[in-house]
Amino acid sequence: MSASTLRIGVLMPEVLGTYGDSGNALILAERARRRSIDAEVVHVGLTEEIPDSLDIYTLGGGEDTAQALAADKFRRTSGLARALDAGRPLPSDLRIPAGPRPLVRGCARRSRAGHGRPRHHDRASGAPCDR
Repeated sequence: MSASTLRIGVLMPEVLGTYGDSGNALILAERARRRSIDAEVVHVGLTEEIPDSLDIYTLGGGEDTAQALAADKFRRTSGLARALDAGRPLPSDLRIPAGPRPLVRGCARRSRAGHGRPRHHDRASGAPCDR
């Protein structure tokens, strides 16, 4: 791996991989390689610290229990929050079909009466978040 390698993280695939969502990271890596960009897929398990040094983060969907485990991990660790604060992407289109709703920084995704894209809202106050 060189310093210019695109590092794509797959978060907790053992609990958030119900629908084979790791494939999103593999597709991203392949598309990068076809553009002569070195790429590496990094799987971050439920018991591992989420690094803040990856370039892009993906996560998939899971059953209610799996989502609760993942949400608990997000609350207990700050790696993903630090990465997002630094501007690293967690593309909403790669949380397919439905990654955990309570993600990081106290924000949760909530739909707007079933129309349009979900919006982030602070879980405590209900106010819109800044992302």
